[in-house]
Amino acid sequence: MKTKFFLVLGAVVLLLGLASAGYQLSTPAYTFQTNYNSSSHLTGWINISFTNQSINESFNDSLGNSINLSSILALNPLYNYTLNNITQEVDSDFDRLYFDNASFIMPSTEGTYTYKILFGNSEIAKIKINIDAVKILANKTLQEKLDQLNKIKQDISGLDSFVKTEVSSRLNLSGIETQLNSMQTNFDNYSESEYSELINNLTSIQIPLSVNVNAQGDNVQFIADKNAINLDVLKSITGENYTSGNEDNYANSILYWTEQNVQPKISYKSIEANYGDSTNHLISYFEFSFGKAPPQGTYFIVKDMTNMKFKGDYSATDEGGYSYFDLYNNQNRIAFATTEDVDILNIPAFISPAFSSLDMTGNIDYTDANAQKKVSKWTLFILILIGILIVGGIAYTITQTWYAKKYENYLFKNRNNLYNLINYINNSKEKGINESDIIRNLKRAKWKNEQINYVMKKYAGKRTGMYELPIIRIFKKKEQGN
Repeated sequence: MKTKFFLVLGAVVLLLGLASAGYQLSTPAYTFQTNYNSSSHLTGWINISFTNQSINESFNDSLGNSINLSSILALNPLYNYTLNNITQEVDSDFDRLYFDNASFIMPSTEGTYTYKILFGNSEIAKIKINIDAVKILANKTLQEKLDQLNKIKQDISGLDSFVKTEVSSRLNLSGIETQLNSMQTNFDNYSESEYSELINNLTSIQIPLSVNVNAQGDNVQFIADKNAINLDVLKSITGENYTSGNEDNYANSILYWTEQNVQPKISYKSIEANYGDSTNHLISYFEFSFGKAPPQGTYFIVKDMTNMKFKGDYSATDEGGYSYFDLYNNQNRIAFATTEDVDILNIPAFISPAFSSLDMTGNIDYTDANAQKKVSKWTLFILILIGILIVGGIAYTITQTWYAKKYENYLFKNRNNLYNLINYINNSKEKGINESDIIRNLKRAKWKNEQINYVMKKYAGKRTGMYELPIIRIFKKKEQGN
């Protein structure tokens, strides 16, 4: 009798367990991407909870893809659940179960499909998906490159024709345009496999997002750096010698003579390409003008720089790693460009006559003779630097305030995601999982590096934003005092 009672009791318990087993969907129940390339993978999630659910039950879709509950839980390290090791049943609260790494492959042919996901034999998701054929994707990529090229051509359209040519050459815009036009002309003649190759080729073509003048100056008094004055090169050019040991006096005399007889001014531009995650220097451009007509035998001497090119035909001659020409034959303006990142403070150029034209009798100190002009130059430089610091400080303050007040909401538009991450980190720490493994698990769950870095710092009590300038803290104290 007792045996029969326990058998009946066990059957009742089993039936109750089976009756309560299953799952529930939250609201919203799921979110999946609807536009895919051919043969790409499903992207999205289902918000689901389980009660006494068998770990061996499977998710299936209308395309024949399948994955069991055990495997998809392993792909979702942030999904919080408990597993009964005896019954092999899963219990969990509502949480998002991501399918990004489940290898549910989309159709290979173009079209619109009614797509279903089932758990066991029950339909739990139904959406319309669009599959773009590789030809459509290739055409879209080609058009994006053409638009990007036209954007860069527009960016440089206002530059001096010489500068524009040099920038275009540096970026190989002509070659890229020829390549893209050829692809466009032959586009309809490619095979399916060639469209895939075309996409790879297009992806490898580097076109910047923008081209910008990042620094410039107009008609600034040109005073050569003493270190740029090479007396040995001047000796080779003129055939005249100089007295060894008196180099500093010669340099001062050259600077003084240049100011008195030529009065050179310089305009310059520094141009860079912006690729979004990086910027590349393209060219430095210099243009010289003269307040006085340079007398015959006035040499413009410049050290050879990478990809240096003169704007005009100045009949330049090479000498010991330098280029030089007589300014008497080029009295209006001279200009050149180089791909080296140099500016007016470190340009390796100077203007000089032969040694015999210099006044060496008074042991001229150019620094004293032109103190006021040099002070003006450095005053201008300091004022510009102060202006840059002020503008930079304002920009930094605005950015820092944004990071302090809005950065967290930007990273986690749904606050529950932030709380779930912190809870996951805390639970992992309690289980003895080290930080590198926690980060690796979060990356596998498709969390962005920026989100992971933020939440790890927040959990550790570290500063998550930018360094707060002292001036900001002063203003905050004043506001609190008021």
